[in-house]
Amino acid sequence: MSKSIRIYGERLGCEVVELNAQLDRVHLLVKVQPKVLFLSW
Repeated sequence: MSKSIRIYGERLGCEVVELNAQLDRVHLLVKVQPKVLFLSW
């Protein structure tokens, strides 16, 4: 799952800085360019 999130982030032009995936939740720290609409995630 974490690899899929990183690949999707790269496709959007974002950098996944930290990622912690558990059974019932995901914690993300993402570096996003100002041109990327956060709602597209």
